Amino acid sequence: MKPSHVAWLRTGIAIEPVSTPIRDVLLPPNQLEAYAQTLARTHSVTKHTRRSHRLLARLEADYRALNASQKIITSWVRDRVPLSRSVEWLLDNAYIIHGQVRDIRKNMPSGFYKELPQLVTTSLSGYPRIYGIAYELVAHTDGLLSEEALLVSYQPYFEHGV
Repeated sequence: MKPSHVAWLRTGIAIEPVSTPIRDVLLPPNQLEAYAQTLARTHSVTKHTRRSHRLLARLEADYRALNASQKIITSWVRDRVPLSRSVEWLLDNAYIIHGQVRDIRKNMPSGFYKELPQLVTTSLSGYPRIYGIAYELVAHTDGLLSEEALLVSYQPYFEHGV
């Protein structure tokens, strides 16, 4: 039986996957800058939202899945099941993720999200604009984030008045 099936059977938690991977055409820095300018011209935002809890709900669901996965991985270690590098990374770095979730819960209450400008004209309509920018950045850098990529994409975006 595949480990993912074992995880579901042991925990009973049905984890809703992201419908598609966050991937798009990889862009070098100069094209990322031009793309950010295009996004800035095409994104429309509103301050009025009824969906302020979407990100927090997703965070909580993902956190429950992380905790369930950690329990399973721990049992694999106990049973001496060989682990992939990504599973080892998760086991080694879970404390960082736990700390970040604690910080988000403490320092970013649900009311905070209501104050963020929300996208209205994209597939991420209803999500905070900053989430849309981050989503695009991850998609076009294959998740290989660097300070340069952040500066190249965020600065032109906000210079174009969104």
